[in-house]
Amino acid sequence: MQLQFIKNLLPRLKQCLLPAPGNPLPFWACINEGILVFGAWLAKLSGIWQKYDFFFDLIKCSRVTLFILAFAAVFLFLPNSQGAELTIRLSTSLGHALVFLFGVFLWAFQAWIGTRKVLEMVEKRVDPTGEQLSGWHYLSAALQEKTWLGRLTKGKNCCAKAMESESGWVEHWPRILGMLVFLVSLLALWMPVKHGRIAFFSPHGLLIAADFGLAILFYALTMGRRKWIQAVCAKKGIRIEEHWAQLDNLHASSGAFTIVYVLVLLILATFAPVWLGFTFGAAGIAVLGFGSLTASGNFIIRSIVTRNSHLDYGEATQFPVLSILFIVAAVFSFFNDNHGLRLLDPMPQRPKLEAFAEQWAQRNQPGANQVRPMIFVAAAGGGIRASHWTAAVLTYLADNNPKFAESVFAISGVSGGSVGAAFYSALLKQNIDCAKADGKDCLQSRARDMLSHDFLGPTISALLFNDLLQRFLPFGILPDRQKALETGWEKAWSRAFDGSAGMAEPYSSTWNKPGGANKWLPLLLLNNTHMETGRKMITSPFPLDSTTFADDVDLIELLEGSDMPLSVAAGNSARFTYVSPPGTLPYDGGWFEMREDNGHVLDGGYFENNGAITLQELLQALETLKGGDGKSFFERYAIKPIVVVITNDNQLVCGKGDDGLVKCPKDVWIKPQPEVADAQPAVTDFNGKFTRLTDNNGANETLGPILGILNSREGHGIAGVKNLIAWVDECGRWPQGCHLSESAKPEFFHFRIDLNKGENPPALGWVLSKDSEKLIWNKIKAPDGKNGSQHNHDEAQRLLGLL
Repeated sequence: MQLQFIKNLLPRLKQCLLPAPGNPLPFWACINEGILVFGAWLAKLSGIWQKYDFFFDLIKCSRVTLFILAFAAVFLFLPNSQGAELTIRLSTSLGHALVFLFGVFLWAFQAWIGTRKVLEMVEKRVDPTGEQLSGWHYLSAALQEKTWLGRLTKGKNCCAKAMESESGWVEHWPRILGMLVFLVSLLALWMPVKHGRIAFFSPHGLLIAADFGLAILFYALTMGRRKWIQAVCAKKGIRIEEHWAQLDNLHASSGAFTIVYVLVLLILATFAPVWLGFTFGAAGIAVLGFGSLTASGNFIIRSIVTRNSHLDYGEATQFPVLSILFIVAAVFSFFNDNHGLRLLDPMPQRPKLEAFAEQWAQRNQPGANQVRPMIFVAAAGGGIRASHWTAAVLTYLADNNPKFAESVFAISGVSGGSVGAAFYSALLKQNIDCAKADGKDCLQSRARDMLSHDFLGPTISALLFNDLLQRFLPFGILPDRQKALETGWEKAWSRAFDGSAGMAEPYSSTWNKPGGANKWLPLLLLNNTHMETGRKMITSPFPLDSTTFADDVDLIELLEGSDMPLSVAAGNSARFTYVSPPGTLPYDGGWFEMREDNGHVLDGGYFENNGAITLQELLQALETLKGGDGKSFFERYAIKPIVVVITNDNQLVCGKGDDGLVKCPKDVWIKPQPEVADAQPAVTDFNGKFTRLTDNNGANETLGPILGILNSREGHGIAGVKNLIAWVDECGRWPQGCHLSESAKPEFFHFRIDLNKGENPPALGWVLSKDSEKLIWNKIKAPDGKNGSQHNHDEAQRLLGLL
């Protein structure tokens, strides 16, 4: 076909380009001919547009319903791994599965009934007697024989004929929207099966079947409700002509039901978001929220139509609802901020770094002529995945050697790594007698149980209800979604320890009140990012020295010494993009001096996602810390620095050699598959240069700056770890240059999540399926077939051997 097109085109080009007798300028004639052809083509296109213009009016009537459907499909369920974790987790909880199915049905119902009521209000007609009737009364006689089921029974092309007129679209469009809800939910449930995450012949398959059955039931109800009403009316002796009144009463009662359940959900989300999220589950509360938003949006459109006497669908709803809501939210955002940090009374004066170092050295007295292993941990970010993995590594090492907890001087955490480190520190402070806990799974089992909660549920409940409503109120009066997330961590702790404060205790308690039995609690340096300046902020137990922490913002100093719950300190570092809002820092100015405030705090991963830069700054501060004898801290106490990096991103891999196989000179960061696919992100390792640079094609003029800024955090993280390794290597070659003794050369350890064949990477976000949780916690153990990681097991044994 293409060849024939070219053969026909060449003679025409020749006629247009070569002069002929009587036609010295054929080019202009061809241009005029082309303009005429193009105009005819545009006219034809305009005719097609006008033919289907009514369809676009229908879209305008249901734009809120469609917007929420698209948002749910794109940002929650279909294309991301967090959506897969949500739906997979449903098959492990019957209660959450039932809430999800009920929520999907309510959402579909609201998409159907809300759009139907809008179209009913627009479709006003006047009968021959002059009485104004509902459009549905007017269309009833014509449409009773035009239902899809009726056409199917007659063997006709139901879809084509049902949609060939405006009346057909008016009749079936609300049902289509309701069925689209089921389509989105079924695709969300099917995607994990398609990608091999879970088997269809399992409880998950039953959930898919139940959702499909609900879709059939919904379709049958919306198609057959008239006949059923007629049958009921006939049994009760009601005249068949009056059955429409019964149907209208049924539709009217749905409005009262909607108001009640939306208000109940709003109240629960405002005052009990953790209970609501834990009880209903993230997936269930999400679909209930989408149904509530659909009902609210359709109510707004109906309110517009009620005041409008136009008969045309487009004109009757001619009001930019979504645009106006966006403008209102943008304007009110200057006044209604409800994202302030939860602060406590001022904390006692923070000790200096020297005091902490001396305290640690006095607790860790070695034998004669022995070095003192001093462990420094960097815990990378990554949402709940990072929280699980950080806690898994730290608790495993502490359970297998009590000296480990005493040897860890500080932990530099980012995002989910900060949360895992906070839970670990709180567990140490709880002073659990692991000798009576039977076995080496003492701290591990408790940490795993607490982190296994659905922390996304409270966050979504607040996000879709009270925090969203707050955006359209002029003043900040409702609690935000970050508080729901942090309170979820506190509730998970209190459930595990019978009301113990734990994560709700002040951040200052992690160092001012030792946990007893002479236990040392690691210093938690929790990294944040300042939104307005892009500078790294650190929540630190000691005042930051500007000579080593040169450009870092001391958050406690900025807050004038105010304390905060441990959950808030970790939550400030873990403000995951859009799931959590930027935290508003307090200011001293008056109401009209808002521009003089201290700005906002973001997730620490925006600056650097591995916590390595802060850890190296701490090492340099201790390296240059000198006592009265002129010796550095490392020299005076024969300190052997041990650097431990805990990462959880399996996408970064080592470079490939000439044979195409993965090569890792020091086995620092490796993906165990024999080859690396070309679609992988930047192929690099912590020990060498890039061996291949990836590309990203499409809309780079628009997306380039955004992608560059976002991906730079990965570059900062890799550079930070490389600098740490360079410091360890340099001090190993020349210990005296780092103020270390010859026998105290530093060591570097790396714990990572290696994926074996057939294993799927755990998602970011704040909830994981049970299978993903199991995968993470097994990666610290010795390999036994499918489970475990030889690299991590060897690293753990080597590290514990140094103690």
